[in-house]
Amino acid sequence: MLEHLHTIDNTTIPVSLPVFGEPPAEDLLVPWIVTALRAHFLEALAEVVPVPPDESQTPGGRLKYLRAAAEKALGLVLHEGRTPVDAITSVGGELAGQPLGEEPTAGFALAREMQSGYRAAGNEVDSLVGALDGDFVSPDPGGSADRNPGAVPTGRGRFTLNPEAVPSQPSWELGRGTRRAAPIRRRSTSRSAPSQPSRTSP
Repeated sequence: MLEHLHTIDNTTIPVSLPVFGEPPAEDLLVPWIVTALRAHFLEALAEVVPVPPDESQTPGGRLKYLRAAAEKALGLVLHEGRTPVDAITSVGGELAGQPLGEEPTAGFALAREMQSGYRAAGNEVDSLVGALDGDFVSPDPGGSADRNPGAVPTGRGRFTLNPEAVPSQPSWELGRGTRRAAPIRRRSTSRSAPSQPSRTSP
């Protein structure tokens, strides 16, 4: 029961909706970006930011502590211009002279990109006017930034088909070859062809 209550407590609940053509409020920007970086960023942070024993008695309590540390560290980087290493040290991180790991470094870099993208929210108005005028609007992979950070910057044309999720040509060829080989394997084991081929695309 305690773990379930911690899960509810840590659930992200929107406290504000985006305003068309305006960037997020500064006090909401860092929490939004931490949410977009997701749990793997917090777990990477846990490798250098020790969680006190009284905060790690439940998984929910541990994540709550790590999220608070992540928000503070990102705030130092994004609002005060501190380096990621300095920010990690300021929130109790222990690097022992070692460089920051690849995962946290990538997370801080993505956070800077998202901050820059959110600041360009005014492009939403320009893109809308351009689209109504028949101009080209750059595409984006769609989705909300908390699920797909690639959706930032906003103000681009959204597609129901995410081009980043479409299989590459080698993947397509591998799938097609596997499908063609399936009836041959079946004949070699059961001496009969399938009564109905699969309708699932490779």
